[in-house]
Amino acid sequence: MQAQAIGETKSWLVRSSGSTVPVLAANLQRITATSDFGTLVAPYTRSVFQSALWLSTWFETMADPAVESCFWLALEEDDGKPVLALPLVLRRENGLRILSTPDLGVSDYNPPLLGSPERLAAHSPAALWSAIREALPAADLLCLERMPPHLAGIANPLVQHPLATPQRLSGWVVNLPERWEDYHARLSPSMREKLGRCRRRFLRQPGTQFRITTDIAEALEWLKRFDTLQRERIEDKGRPYILDREPYAGFYRALARNGLAGGEVVMAAALAGDELVAVNFTVRDGTTATYLRVANQFGPWAPMAPGLLATEHLMRHLHQDGVRTFDFAMGDYDYKRRFGAENLPLLSVELPLTFRAMPGVLGRRLYARMAASPRLRAWRDRWKRLRGTPAARPVND
Repeated sequence: MQAQAIGETKSWLVRSSGSTVPVLAANLQRITATSDFGTLVAPYTRSVFQSALWLSTWFETMADPAVESCFWLALEEDDGKPVLALPLVLRRENGLRILSTPDLGVSDYNPPLLGSPERLAAHSPAALWSAIREALPAADLLCLERMPPHLAGIANPLVQHPLATPQRLSGWVVNLPERWEDYHARLSPSMREKLGRCRRRFLRQPGTQFRITTDIAEALEWLKRFDTLQRERIEDKGRPYILDREPYAGFYRALARNGLAGGEVVMAAALAGDELVAVNFTVRDGTTATYLRVANQFGPWAPMAPGLLATEHLMRHLHQDGVRTFDFAMGDYDYKRRFGAENLPLLSVELPLTFRAMPGVLGRRLYARMAASPRLRAWRDRWKRLRGTPAARPVND
C-alpha cells in the first residue's frame, strides 16, 4: 500500500560553523493495512527487525488494543535522498501517549533504518534529533529501546543522545569469513572436538539426519513441537511461557508462511525418523541472519547436544548461501560464546515530550543507576530487608 502523508512535509536549514549543510525534510506518513513495506525500507540499511517481511508480518498479526496509530517517519535531504527512517506506533499506557518502535516483545533490536554514511555524516546527531522531534505526532513519551551502536558498519547517530542508557541485555554476533573452514578453525579446540564427537554419535542413531525445511506445512508442524519443547524447558525453570499464546504464536506462524519460500525464514532440525530432536528458527535479510529461537529434547539425547548440532548445521547452510553476519540476538548464553559470538551493546533512549512523562522517566533512570551501582544495590537490598521485602536476585539470561 502507499502510506498516506499526514500533515505537511517539514523542511528547515541547519547551519554549522558558518557553513550550510543540506536541508533536512521530515516526512511523517501513516501506516495502513495496505502499506508497501518493500518500497519503504528499500533505500535503507536495516536490521532484520526492520525488514519488509518483519514489519508487514508485525502489523498484520501483532494488533494491540492499546495501539492507536502507526507511522513512518523519514528524514530526507532536499534532493529526496534518504537519511534515516523510523517506524513508530502510538499506544496508551498508564494514561500516557507513548511513541515506540513496533515491538511488543518480539523484536530484539529497534534501531532506525539508516541512509548512506555520507548522508548521515552531513548532519550532527543533534540536528537529526531536532528534526525527529519536529516531525513527531502529539505524544507524551518517545521510547527507542535496545538500539545497537552501529548497523552493518554504519554508526547509529541516535545512540549519541545525552539520555541514551546502556541496557542490561546485549546482542551476540558472529562475523563469518569467506571460507567456512576458516570460521571452524577459529572455534576453540574443545568446541570443535565436542561438535565432531556429538555429530558422530547422533548420526549413529537409527534414522537420524539434519534437515532444512522448505515446506510450509512441515514448518508449521515444527513450530507446534517447538512450543511444546520450549514450554517444558521454561516451565521447568519456574518461569511462564507465552510464545504459544496469541498474538505471539500467530506472529511466528505468519513469519514462516510469508518468509520460508523466499529464504527469509530458515528452520533447521535434527530428526530421528519423524521425531523432532532439535529445531531452530532464524530470520534473514540479505547477508545477515538473526537466530531467534532454539529448542531441543533432553533425556537420552542430551549427551549428543542436539541443539548445538542443529545450530551448526543451520550456520553452515546459511554461510554457503551467502550469509556473513550471524546474529545470535539477545541473551547471555554460554553456547553463543562457544560459537565465537562477540558482545553487541544495546542502548535505549526515553525522551519525555511533555511534563506528564518526566516523573516516570526520572524514576526509571534513577532505578537503572541504582541497579548499575554495587553500593546503591547493597543500600537498596538493605532497605528492603528492613521493610521485610526480599532482596532482588540476579537474573541469569
